[in-house]
Amino acid sequence: MTVKTPRPPSEQENRAAPEEWVADPNQAGPALTDKQTSRPAPAPEPELGMPNQPLGQAEQVPNGKSLLLDTRARQNAEMEEKVLANLQKQTGRAPGWLNFSWLKHLVLGLCGLSLVVLATQALSFISLLQGLPDWARYGGYGLMGLLCLLVLWSLGRFLISYMLLRQSPRISLTALRSLEQRANLRQKAHDLLKDAQEQLCGLLTDYPLKGRKKKKTQALGFSDEEIEQMAKVRKHLLELASEESTEAWLMQFEKTFLEPLDQAAKKRITRRAWLVSLKTAAAPSGFLSAAIVVINAYQLMNELCAIYQLRTGGMGTVSILLRIFVNAFAASQMEEWMDQATQGIIGTAATGTDAAAAFFKVLAGGIMSRAAEGGANAFLLIRLGAAGMHYLRPLTEKTA
Repeated sequence: MTVKTPRPPSEQENRAAPEEWVADPNQAGPALTDKQTSRPAPAPEPELGMPNQPLGQAEQVPNGKSLLLDTRARQNAEMEEKVLANLQKQTGRAPGWLNFSWLKHLVLGLCGLSLVVLATQALSFISLLQGLPDWARYGGYGLMGLLCLLVLWSLGRFLISYMLLRQSPRISLTALRSLEQRANLRQKAHDLLKDAQEQLCGLLTDYPLKGRKKKKTQALGFSDEEIEQMAKVRKHLLELASEESTEAWLMQFEKTFLEPLDQAAKKRITRRAWLVSLKTAAAPSGFLSAAIVVINAYQLMNELCAIYQLRTGGMGTVSILLRIFVNAFAASQMEEWMDQATQGIIGTAATGTDAAAAFFKVLAGGIMSRAAEGGANAFLLIRLGAAGMHYLRPLTEKTA
């Protein structure tokens, strides 16, 4: 009798159900080798989300961490707003509520204030003319009419320049450097620098240095040699615009092209200040002094706009017109103020006989009063010119 020995399972069968044999050791099955019993456990699948979190649900951040992230985001947003507001302040841009419509009415209103000052002084001047002979009275009327026409002419030229010229970009490199120090605002700073460079390239291209427009530049005090040098500098800067870094190009623009414009502007301011000083010192009434100051103020601002080939921005225009109004009002009252001041000084200093004291008061008082009036009006006009340069200059501070 032959005993049949059980056939060992094939390798395929061993691979088919090893877990079943291990799960039920009492069940008959093939003998497992050491290699099979020591096989490594399968690697655990990666967990999704937080522990005990349903599949498909976004990871939940703990409340404390979420509050910290919100606080940091809010602080960053507030810091960005402060930096951008500082940039807007340094560039002299008008706030959002001061749109063009409001600005236009405000400009016209401030111009009207200067005319109101002149009108009140004109009435006083007319009453003064009433006591003069006919030939002097009619001559005074003619002089008053001529001055009024000059005031309107200078005001009209200023408004035309304001409307036709491009606005000064008022680039603040200090503010842009502060933007570059923050990673999230670095790209914005780069874009602003490139935009500023493009605007200044447009200014260089349109600046009148050749043809008929060259005569206008010569009338502003530029010599032929200076104009020729500026033309060479313009060509060089336009060629470097695509080669050098933006900030290095702006420094070159500052040093080679903008500084000559600053020097010409300072010369015009000094010249106008001397004219105002002499004319107001010789003017016999407050109306004439106020008219002289207003005419020269608007003409000075028109010359500065022509030198820079730019106009002031919104807040700059408001500031300039307010200064012109203050200058006109001060000029209309300057004679009376200076007479009172000099009489007080001379009265305490005069000694001797009554006749000598009276002569000294009249002579010294008149000279000191006129000199002080002319000097004060010149000082106010210099301050106006400095403010005009500040608001017209395309770079708000020295780059070097």
